Amino acid sequence: MAIFDLIGREGFVAAPAPPGVTPNFDHPESNGGMYMAGTLTTLCVAFIFVVLRLATKVSMAGRKLGWDDVLIVFALAFSIARATCFIVDIEHYGIAHHVWDLRLPLNRNTWLLHRIGDIMWPPGILCAKVSILMYYLSIFRPSKAFRWTVYGTLVFTICYLVASTLVQIFWCNPVAAAFGIKTPGKKAVCLDGYVTDLAIGALNLLTDIIILVLPMPMLYTLQLSRGRRLGLAAIFAIGAFAVGATLARNVEIAVKLKDSDADQTWDVMYEAVWISIELNVTIICSCLLVCPQLFRYVLTNTKVGQSLRSLFGSTRTTQNSASRGSLSGFNRRGPRSKHYLPQDSEIELDRKSARSFSDEIPEGAIRETRTVDRTIV
Repeated sequence: MAIFDLIGREGFVAAPAPPGVTPNFDHPESNGGMYMAGTLTTLCVAFIFVVLRLATKVSMAGRKLGWDDVLIVFALAFSIARATCFIVDIEHYGIAHHVWDLRLPLNRNTWLLHRIGDIMWPPGILCAKVSILMYYLSIFRPSKAFRWTVYGTLVFTICYLVASTLVQIFWCNPVAAAFGIKTPGKKAVCLDGYVTDLAIGALNLLTDIIILVLPMPMLYTLQLSRGRRLGLAAIFAIGAFAVGATLARNVEIAVKLKDSDADQTWDVMYEAVWISIELNVTIICSCLLVCPQLFRYVLTNTKVGQSLRSLFGSTRTTQNSASRGSLSGFNRRGPRSKHYLPQDSEIELDRKSARSFSDEIPEGAIRETRTVDRTIV
């Protein structure tokens, strides 16, 4: 039974309760807390990362906001709008309650806010995915094959998500019926939500996987430090979580919403929360690709960053020198040979012990000339 069918029907309970269950009209059970916890948590994190992303661009000299940054702001705006619609619906209009705990007629806003919230998702996820693909194009310029693959993914993503937006708007005939507005003398004919949502979810899962694996061959050929590789691994792990959210959404549709007489006002929230999490995590992934530039900029161009580098740099030097032993001419395996060259950290300590760069350097240190010739004293 579609939610639309519950609007305007007078004089009876929305649906009979299961055997042994008593309807509770005064204090109905709600799973709206699940939606708000998952949505608001990921939305707040997404908001923070979008702010960091914009700060990265505007704080670095010579950098300007690009179209990928504008798109991610739009994606965040659509996510906020979607969350607002569902939260208001949960708090005031009966969504997230069991259908047998609702009296008819349902408020028109129950379906109206649900439909508007659903319309916010396709353009939101479209902006987030296009932002990621545009960033790919900006950092992998030399590879022609890679660029054409990204272009193809862009076209496919734009086409199916624009189509998804139109499907959400023109869900019923007449169109007003999609928003819970009955037209006198006309019977509403609507799409099969189960089949449509599964098809859109499958296409979305496909593009999620493509976007996740697309840069992997290019990154494999790069010579990156261990720290950079770990950072990229973390980003891909979060991207994999977004793929998992899409998969979980499809499972919820297949399991809970297959029956047209299901407890739809309750079951629909499981799909809704995974859609919101997927959108917010995609926004976070897009920002994670850019935010490391801000951290590097802070470390190299601010007093706080320079102080941190100095602090951790001196700590590493002390640890390295301690692990290699003292500078008295002995290493872990025994006495050093007369041809032993001290390590860089030991050279630094020898310089400090000499208190200057004069010729008065302790025995065993290295004297450096302007021609960078090194001789053992």
